[in-house]
Amino acid sequence: MKKIVSILAVAAMAASMFATDFTGELKLTGDLFNYNTESGAMKVLSAIGSEKKAEASLTLASEKVGATVKIEKASGVSIGWEWAKTTTDAQKIDANKWNPTYGKMTVEEKEFLTLSGSSIWWKPIDALKLSLNGNSLTMKVKDGFEVASGDGYGAEYTAGDFVGSVTLKGDWVAKENKDADTTINNIGLKAVYDNADAGKVTAIAVFGPDGKNFKTIDLGLNYVKDFDGVKVDAMGLIWLKDGYNKAAAYVDVTGTAGDVAYEVKPVINTTKDAETQIDTLLKATVADVTTEVTPKFTLKDGADTVVGLNASVAYTIEGIGLKAIYDNGNFDANDGSIAVEVTGTFDVMSWKVTPKFDMDTDTFSTAFETKVTF
Repeated sequence: MKKIVSILAVAAMAASMFATDFTGELKLTGDLFNYNTESGAMKVLSAIGSEKKAEASLTLASEKVGATVKIEKASGVSIGWEWAKTTTDAQKIDANKWNPTYGKMTVEEKEFLTLSGSSIWWKPIDALKLSLNGNSLTMKVKDGFEVASGDGYGAEYTAGDFVGSVTLKGDWVAKENKDADTTINNIGLKAVYDNADAGKVTAIAVFGPDGKNFKTIDLGLNYVKDFDGVKVDAMGLIWLKDGYNKAAAYVDVTGTAGDVAYEVKPVINTTKDAETQIDTLLKATVADVTTEVTPKFTLKDGADTVVGLNASVAYTIEGIGLKAIYDNGNFDANDGSIAVEVTGTFDVMSWKVTPKFDMDTDTFSTAFETKVTF
């Protein structure tokens, strides 16, 4: 934790010395209380949660150059060698090296900081932006249904209303030895046309290799336009691997009718094994009260339809947000949960506390999250 704070402090001081914009964020999550009503297992005040999450990010940018650093706390195995504590000449190879006969291998779980997702970009000319790592060519319908290419070398070119991008994944062309075949890695292409009258059209294609040949092709198309106060956002994705693999699509419509702000968003996901999921978000906001209802249906050949529901009611009073949530992915399995989400801010810090009862595991927990943005 001290390492994260030190890195952020150095970056902030550097930003003040140069003509750059600086933004940063630090987030901690944990669990105030966790109790299993069946087994009796209990934890109170897990300092930063059983998953030990600590995340920080900072961004430095000028008109020509920028960098983003994402710092996460992770864990892994450290393998080392523990030398025997002896100084007898018979057990020495020389003055600085020890005979391995008198040592042993050590394997230890350790926590460390990782800079996963960090990136640097620069503009040699105004229309061209080059980047290393963190290249984000992504289109996403929902978790697990996205087309993405990144973490490598990227180039973006702008010409009027058009922006074109390409990413080449690290080790894009590689050869293990002189006798091995040359292999290629992912290549991602993205084109955006954004015009006030015509709307915004985004197309993306990611080609995935299998040795020397591209075996998978992921395609996505997105269209966004405002029609006299009614915003329409439509997206379709398809994954091709040895023929059709899976597809996903949504149409998101938002607008107002009198004093009511509304949103309707059907989402459809289908796979080649004939399983189809249909979720339809129905959202309405009147004054300070927001209600969301999302019926969920999973259809599969030869099986009963699985029915689920997510519903919530949110209200803000005196700067404190209250949100009651019911979520059940399968009524027959009785695996739902009930939660109350409480959110607020204190100066530049935001916080969230979520008491929750999980009916599937008979567990009551109170998760928390704090985030400081500067």
